[in-house]
Amino acid sequence: MDVRTLLKKLQLAVRSEPADTDIPFGRTQKLPDDLRVGDHDALHVGTDISRRIRNVVAALLSDLHYEHLKDGADAAVWDFVCHAAIERSKDHVAGFIQQHHQDLRVATVRFSVEYLTVTVPFEVFEVTFQPLPAEDTDEGQRFRLDAHCGSLAGVEVSGTDMERMVARGREHVEHALRVLRISMANVEQLNEGQLRFKLGQWYAIEGMGRGFHRYRDAPIPLELPKQPAELFANFALLPIRYDDRTEIGRQAKLALGWINSARLAIDPIHKVAFLFSALESMLGDKSAGLKAPMLMYFRTLLGQVVNDGFPSPNRLYEFYDEVRSNAVHGEEVPEFTTDEVNRLEWSIRSALVELLTLCDQHKLTKRSQVRKTLLATEHARPTYDHL
Repeated sequence: MDVRTLLKKLQLAVRSEPADTDIPFGRTQKLPDDLRVGDHDALHVGTDISRRIRNVVAALLSDLHYEHLKDGADAAVWDFVCHAAIERSKDHVAGFIQQHHQDLRVATVRFSVEYLTVTVPFEVFEVTFQPLPAEDTDEGQRFRLDAHCGSLAGVEVSGTDMERMVARGREHVEHALRVLRISMANVEQLNEGQLRFKLGQWYAIEGMGRGFHRYRDAPIPLELPKQPAELFANFALLPIRYDDRTEIGRQAKLALGWINSARLAIDPIHKVAFLFSALESMLGDKSAGLKAPMLMYFRTLLGQVVNDGFPSPNRLYEFYDEVRSNAVHGEEVPEFTTDEVNRLEWSIRSALVELLTLCDQHKLTKRSQVRKTLLATEHARPTYDHL
């Protein structure tokens, strides 16, 4: 559904919602300055309107004509909702589109490619691989700042936000590199190390300037002038010993390894898969029928028992069911944000700390004992009912 249609439906829904509704859920936020009258300075909408707002924001950010709104998309839609609710005799759809719609810009962005030297240009699905510019040119010197840069990859992009245009161009070139790499691997005449070419850090976008993308896996040096416990007030060393031979000790080391792999992974889908492998190492049960519901139940119950609280089990389940499972079974994965992955990692790291705490308190050495102990608590039934 396009932006105009979604805005029309949102405007109609806002005006159809009872003005005196007393819904505890939904969204309450300040009115724009031009709509505030006396003490009336905020607007409350129900869950249906909140959902529609999210849908419009998602549509705006997926439409290249509106992508320039970026983080301001939600504020723009909230402003629209407020005006639609207060100024009911006006149609605010056309005004929103006139204010925020922008014509597309088209440009070619070129990225440095490392460990691949090209003498004759060639194309891989709209991506042109070409030799480096001459060394005595400004652009040639700039791209050669990547020590191992041997060629450029250029692709045409369009949009209304340069940052997002470059990101799409990068994804397109990454795809071309994957196609080229695996196609050349099928030749079976090259060493595996020769196929480890990759995108460099520099790019130039025609008519808009140039930029630099730090390697996502580039470490940032860390200096510790004191012991960690002296530097960080909340630092606590995880009690996971290398020589622990108990089942819980082995599973904790497995979980630690998976969390570490997630921390070092570049691809967010890999991060999600590794994190759930860590959770299964801690709380999984091979004999369970449907793994996801029971895994979410024990994760939630563990947090409730140890810390008297837990992260959102709904989003955790959605990540397991829609992201992890789809990735493992070769299906398309729905979009998710970096913040969501960070929150997922926090939840899994917290689960490891909570598990170790519970095992220490009750002297548990097996996962079956952990599940039995959790089920024997007063929180077991209420948590089940909540889920």
